[in-house]
Amino acid sequence: MVVAWVIAGVVFTGGAVSQPQTAVVAGRVVVEGTGVPIADAHVVLVPMSRPQQPASGPPRQTSTNDQGEYVFDDVPPGTYRVNVRKTGFANPLPPGPASSPVITVEQGSVEAPDIALLRGGALAGRVLDPSGEPAMDTQLRAYRRTDAGPFKGRLIQGGGGSTNDLGEFRIFGLAPGQYVVSAGPQPQSPYEVAGTPASQTYASTFYPSVTDATAAPTLELAPGQTIDGIVIRLVAIPAFRVSGTVLDGSGRRVRNAFVSLTASSASVAGSPPIGFAHSDERGRFAIGRVPPGTYHISASAPSSGPGSPQPYSERMQITVRDAAVQDVVLVLQPYARH
Repeated sequence: MVVAWVIAGVVFTGGAVSQPQTAVVAGRVVVEGTGVPIADAHVVLVPMSRPQQPASGPPRQTSTNDQGEYVFDDVPPGTYRVNVRKTGFANPLPPGPASSPVITVEQGSVEAPDIALLRGGALAGRVLDPSGEPAMDTQLRAYRRTDAGPFKGRLIQGGGGSTNDLGEFRIFGLAPGQYVVSAGPQPQSPYEVAGTPASQTYASTFYPSVTDATAAPTLELAPGQTIDGIVIRLVAIPAFRVSGTVLDGSGRRVRNAFVSLTASSASVAGSPPIGFAHSDERGRFAIGRVPPGTYHISASAPSSGPGSPQPYSERMQITVRDAAVQDVVLVLQPYARH
């Protein structure tokens, strides 16, 4: 006699476990407007709900063939988003159903809708220092103006890059839209030791040479278009240091905590980091080359072992005016991150 019973949707038959049936997910990636297949596009199947089988490792990934087709075998039932990336094509902001469809997977075969990608545009030019010399290894960001969604009226980063030894840059793979472009120094690395505080740094400077994002002119980028000849002249401003200590919940100093300082901006969504640091053996940290402004600072530390919660500090707001900010205290607590 065969005995079967069901617990939480899993079938047990005579002591054996019958796992939920899986499915095959297939689809195609094409060029927007022409339907031409896109080969070698990178396709990621991202779970949107908990699959009915335990996850093992990162999301499933594959590439399209010469006909733009992709296939995922043995997909557990659940809801998934299909994300696609291909060099030279735009990453939509925000992702929509045509570029990142959401599909429901049940038993059998699922044919995902065609995913249409736009050919990306590019913004190119040069960055000069205040004296007119090429500024090498400067960080570039292209911000797209938004008129809908949760970030309506704000700027969202659509791409970025760095200048070469001639101060030249090219930001590619941009979706069509209205952009402003900024240039500024690279953020301090967490492995960089802050030595003698620098008295000056470069502001995050928007084309052509303004520090206020709302005053920056807009560049209208069409699908596949390249706008060249953009010249940004950096603006020098005073720089200060932010320093302090990382403690655990018991007041003990924490060594090797990761500290992040991020600009706070009402006009830019997801403002860029200014710098990072690791705390030393005394729990001390320092981030240099910080211009005047309002920032968010937070810290984290590795977990104590497998299954242990990772400690985070509350995100603290600080303001740098005309002097260094010292004695910042960041207290780590499990799951305190916001």
